[in-house]
Amino acid sequence: MYINFEKYKSITNSYHCKLFLQKSIFGLYIKITSMMDNYTIKYTLSWESINISKTDLIEEVIKLMCEKLIKSKDLYKIGRCDYCGESNRILRTSPFMADMGTMMCEHC
Repeated sequence: MYINFEKYKSITNSYHCKLFLQKSIFGLYIKITSMMDNYTIKYTLSWESINISKTDLIEEVIKLMCEKLIKSKDLYKIGRCDYCGESNRILRTSPFMADMGTMMCEHC
């Protein structure tokens, strides 16, 4: 199956992301990396689903992955945990109502 890499690369450029595609016996391995902070998201799309689809499934998946990458960067931050004080941690907002506005790392 021929895959037009340049076509899909132009999609990720508009999201300021780098695209990596690799064919395997399992399917098409897709890796998208943010050019701003090197955050990466990966997915393997099966050949069967690509062949069955009546639309350009590869294009749709790449767009969804780029949007997910942008949204996940808004959800998670890197910084200092307000609970344990460790720096350079992946953080999210605290789920506790009493601690609104504080950030919590995955270990806390």
